Amino acid sequence: MENLVLIEKLWKDNTQNLNQSKVVNEWYLKIINQYSGDNRKYHNLDHLETKLQQFLSVQQKIKNKIAFVFALYFQYLEYNPKASTSHEINIEQFKKFSVEAGLIEDPNLCQEVVRLLEATGTNITEEHMANNLYGTDDKHYFLDIDMVILGASAEEYSLYTKRVRDEYSFLADEFYKNLRLKVLQSFLLIPNIYATKEFRDKYEECARENIQEEVNTLLEVH
Repeated sequence: MENLVLIEKLWKDNTQNLNQSKVVNEWYLKIINQYSGDNRKYHNLDHLETKLQQFLSVQQKIKNKIAFVFALYFQYLEYNPKASTSHEINIEQFKKFSVEAGLIEDPNLCQEVVRLLEATGTNITEEHMANNLYGTDDKHYFLDIDMVILGASAEEYSLYTKRVRDEYSFLADEFYKNLRLKVLQSFLLIPNIYATKEFRDKYEECARENIQEEVNTLLEVH
């Protein structure tokens, strides 16, 4: 698969200093298997590759690149729309990996990965709530990369909404629409969808247009 080229390369680059090569390879195969699941209509290998590409575009701004990349791989290792525990499970999975692969010998690195993963629990920082503030920490770029799809072209955004709906196919249409509207309208209520200057300048306007268009569509068929 074409998208595995970048995924494999950055994993190897990120783990090259670890001695437990067998363990590292086993975890890589686990990551590929998890992201290739039949239930992964959007949060799949394509999604992971896109996020890694976005990392490369701003890597000069990232203070702890190794921690950042590990967090990208583990952010959606477990993904179950039916449960609310995936976030916590992924943190525990990273901790397990860090022990088995010997990464625990660098506690500061491990703590930074956990901090990045924990930041996704709220997705909101002070910089999201003030028009005159920009985020420059790794967590701001980490959160912004996760939101890039909201500022994609209308065609890409439409495909994204279809794939996310497929991941929630177990929900009845009316229930899903209400849930989706709540999420979308929460984005429109905050001053900034993106925390960093780079992503805000590039995607903010388009993201708001995409979100408003989806809201309008959902309200029309409500």
